[in-house]
Amino acid sequence: MKKLFTIIAAMLFVACTAQEKNPQYDITVRTTNDFVVAALLINNEKGPIATQNITNGTVTFKGNANNGDIIRIMLSDGKDSPFTPYAYIINDGTPIEADITADKVSIKGSDINAKMGGYMNERLAIEKQMYDIYLRIKSLAEDMQKNGASYDEINNALTPMQEEFEVYRDKGIALTKRIISENTDNTIPVPFLAEDYTGMRYKVISEAMDASRPYVTHPMLESVKEYLGTLEKRKPGSKLATDITMNDPDGKSHSLSEWIGKGNYVLVDFWASWCGPCRKEMPNVVKAYETYHSKGFDVVGISFDKDAKAWKEAIKSLKMPWHNISDLQYWQSKATEKYGIFSIPSNVLVDGDGVIVDIDLRGKDLIRALEEIYK
Repeated sequence: MKKLFTIIAAMLFVACTAQEKNPQYDITVRTTNDFVVAALLINNEKGPIATQNITNGTVTFKGNANNGDIIRIMLSDGKDSPFTPYAYIINDGTPIEADITADKVSIKGSDINAKMGGYMNERLAIEKQMYDIYLRIKSLAEDMQKNGASYDEINNALTPMQEEFEVYRDKGIALTKRIISENTDNTIPVPFLAEDYTGMRYKVISEAMDASRPYVTHPMLESVKEYLGTLEKRKPGSKLATDITMNDPDGKSHSLSEWIGKGNYVLVDFWASWCGPCRKEMPNVVKAYETYHSKGFDVVGISFDKDAKAWKEAIKSLKMPWHNISDLQYWQSKATEKYGIFSIPSNVLVDGDGVIVDIDLRGKDLIRALEEIYK
């Protein structure tokens, strides 16, 4: 969850590809008097291509962009509000009329942009709910910090709201999956996939980036391709590399090969004491271990810590009785490049022969997978 609020914080914008020619865009935006400035962005620019004041609830943008470029229109209330309504528009040279408010998006013009508007309307509703929850989390955390609450006290108090937030996050990812499945012959999935790919499983991303899809050559999906490449290092069906050696909390050296490929299912869990989402996920791993260890299931924790004391204290406080190893090198850990781990929590489930069964199983997904194995 390194990108906890990428989708609802201020401007992280997406791009797309130049394909044929440079048709003119002619976009008229209508909104409410709550918004005073509109910005237009193309191709993942760090800043807007153009900004204009909104007059009487209306603003128009005209210019040239590559055919198929995805234009993002972002509205501002002039008060630096973190939640800013926006809409994606695929540049196809068709004059566009877009109604964008804090609660709704509607796009008229070409058929593909009308369809995009429908999806944007659904997404905006989800993001607004996430933003409201985020504000509650932020307010409570700040108040508790001022009153001297401990990390665990704050984490426990925030858990119900974090779980509520994750429900809507999952709804957003489910929407993106539906968009991908419903649009195999056009470029509508591009901006949604570019935003949500880190929250998706390997199989979903792999299928979405199949060479037969018309959008896979978009430059804005380069990060998705790179991410998929890292997942290939722990691709289900392949054997997990075990030639990695680190120390346990007592300083004794261990190789992953000591536990992998010895006849039992093993979860290799990548985490760190400083990682809040990892700590939140750990009770699920503990439950899985306690339920299935007697049947042969085992866990190896590989930590991305850099502070030995914090690592050892976390193992104790989180009640992690399994094998724990680390080279205490933070993101410079040997595991980063070896297994393509660039965000945590993450994990790999391997069978008794050391073949990868699945990756990034969390919460109920982990329990369901083990239930199926040990039924």
